[in-house]
Amino acid sequence: VAGGILPKDYSAVTGPAPSKIIFLLSNGTLMTLTENTKMKVRTFEQVPFDPGGKAMKDLDNEPTQSNVEIDLKIGSLIVKTKKLDKKSSFEIYSEVGVAGIRGTEFQMQSNPGAGVQLDVSESTVAFTPPGGGQPMPVGQGNGLSVSKTGVPTPRPINPVAAQRISVTNQTASQVTANVTLDIVSGAMN
Repeated sequence: VAGGILPKDYSAVTGPAPSKIIFLLSNGTLMTLTENTKMKVRTFEQVPFDPGGKAMKDLDNEPTQSNVEIDLKIGSLIVKTKKLDKKSSFEIYSEVGVAGIRGTEFQMQSNPGAGVQLDVSESTVAFTPPGGGQPMPVGQGNGLSVSKTGVPTPRPINPVAAQRISVTNQTASQVTANVTLDIVSGAMN
């Protein structure tokens, strides 16, 4: 539903290709769920802000501090964030670990029983294996394959994933560029 709101504790599910859903978070983050994906909003909190007559295309940084937690059950999320506040957090949980984001473009794909594929095209994502081990930074142009048992293997970015991230985020940016902060701040209420 165009303009619909996904509250905390609700899930979103996409069907077969070419199904997708583009989410615009009030902190300026774009999340595209590709085909055959299921995710749940675990937590979304943000300090209220004055929209100031701006649109999404006017933002370089998130307008105020936020805390976002997403459960990626299965499938693929392609994400583009604004630069996050130092006190903000954005985490995507999977069965084999947690991706911590600061301001970046990436794809995270989870396949229960097979693990996670993480591909980063801009900035850095910190991946923490289950049990709270040491976070592993995955920088621009790199990827990480995480086995179903949580063993991470660094690798170069998958060229197909890199292209998909670029095209998907460009489309999501164009679709949401003129959405006003009045609309997204109103959705917070």
